[in-house]
Amino acid sequence: MANGYPTKCTECGREIIAPFKPSLDKTLRCPLCQIMDTDMTQTQYVKNLITVLSKKLGSKITVPKLRRARGTKYTLILEKKGEEPEIIVIINWIPKDSEKLMLPQIAIAEIQAKKPEVKEIIKAFIKEFGIESSIPPAMQRY
Repeated sequence: MANGYPTKCTECGREIIAPFKPSLDKTLRCPLCQIMDTDMTQTQYVKNLITVLSKKLGSKITVPKLRRARGTKYTLILEKKGEEPEIIVIINWIPKDSEKLMLPQIAIAEIQAKKPEVKEIIKAFIKEFGIESSIPPAMQRY
């Protein structure tokens, strides 16, 4: 089939187009379910963002640990000595194309800065790194 093979996500039932003929004995997950079950903090994109923010703000940036990745929103927390930790960035991951399985699977970062000085850093980061990240191949499950 030229455009792919129509099928359903075995996890949520969403209609999707697979780039290969699906096998009945294998699970096939839509892009959103893949993002929901992937710890996106382990992507090079988020690691780069944390490095840039840490350098520019001169403080440690942390991401709360997840026991199991299940969601699309992540927070980055600024930790300054002698001050209460505060959320400075919220990242919401969405699939680039929620109806097609692509290899590699691409996620788009919607980044929301919670402090004015962070907004400028985020703008420069996006200009350099863009807004797309591939889901690490070891984390993709078809």
